[in-house]
Amino acid sequence: MANSYSWDISDFVVSILFCYVAYRLIESRRLALPPGPKGLPVLGNSYQIPARKQWLKFDEWTKEYGMSRPRPPDLPHRNRFQGDLVYINIRGQPTLIVGSIAAANDLLKDRGKPPPL
Repeated sequence: MANSYSWDISDFVVSILFCYVAYRLIESRRLALPPGPKGLPVLGNSYQIPARKQWLKFDEWTKEYGMSRPRPPDLPHRNRFQGDLVYINIRGQPTLIVGSIAAANDLLKDRGKPPPL
C-alpha cells in the first residue's frame, strides 16, 4: 500500500512539473505586445469600456500607457510609434488601439501591403 501511495504522489509532482515547464515555454514564445490596462480573465477589459463615447476611454488609455514624451527621431522604424499603440482584450478578442494618425498610416500604408504573388 505504501508503494502505491508514493507512486501517486510522484505522478502528481511530475505532472505539476510538466505543466509548469509547458506554461513557461508557451509564455516565452508569446509576442511582445504594446502596454495596456490589465483585464479580468474572461471579460478582459470589456468592463472598463463605457457604453457611450468609448473613444474618450481609448484616448485616456493612449495617454496613460503610451509614451507622453517626444520620441527621438533616431529610433528604429518599428519602435517609432510604440507609444501610440495600446493593447486590450475584449472577451477573448485581442484588440489594438491606434492612438494617432501617423501610427495608423504607418500600419496601413507601409506594413499593410499584401505580399507579391
